[in-house]
Amino acid sequence: GAIRLRNVVLADLHDLVVLSYGTQESGGAAIELRGVGLYVAARRNVLVARTGIGVPGGDNIGLFGAGLRFEENAIVAFDRGIDLGGASAYLYACRVTDNDVFGPREAGIVATGAVAPGGSLDVTGNKIGTRGAAITVGADALVDANTVETLGGEPGTDGIVVAAGPIKVQPGHVRITGNRVRRRSGTGIVLRTQVRTFMVKQN
Repeated sequence: GAIRLRNVVLADLHDLVVLSYGTQESGGAAIELRGVGLYVAARRNVLVARTGIGVPGGDNIGLFGAGLRFEENAIVAFDRGIDLGGASAYLYACRVTDNDVFGPREAGIVATGAVAPGGSLDVTGNKIGTRGAAITVGADALVDANTVETLGGEPGTDGIVVAAGPIKVQPGHVRITGNRVRRRSGTGIVLRTQVRTFMVKQN
């Protein structure tokens, strides 16, 4: 990645322009997160890369995060916009809010890590134009007031997906409200893992 944050506390990246030219093999995230990330924020940045904000894949823990905030970024991505998935865990309040994500062919926003007891994951107010799945979250999340579109003439795949990540977790509470999902060739909103409660309304 162009910027790599590994085992950091109180990091705030804001008002940056980051261009990252990676290869298919090396990835090429504009901002790469790994290890422990406590109170990490990325705000009002312009990111152009294969993946805008990403956590490396694999079977080991990718990110053990608390107080994560990714807000008001403009992301032009070739593969994935914001990828916090993989073998990750979220503590306290983690937010992905008011980002503009354009162009990724695989996924717009992915956050399928485990939400720890007392933690929360909010994906709200984002505008996403992608040919892949727009938003994918795990078994405990709030997905609210997002706008999902596609780019070009072909429709995208799924809109909002609730799916299991690599870490086995207890079913939690998922609320999907007030989203606008358009031009999808797959399912607009789809549940693919067990949850305790599942609220879908006003979409």
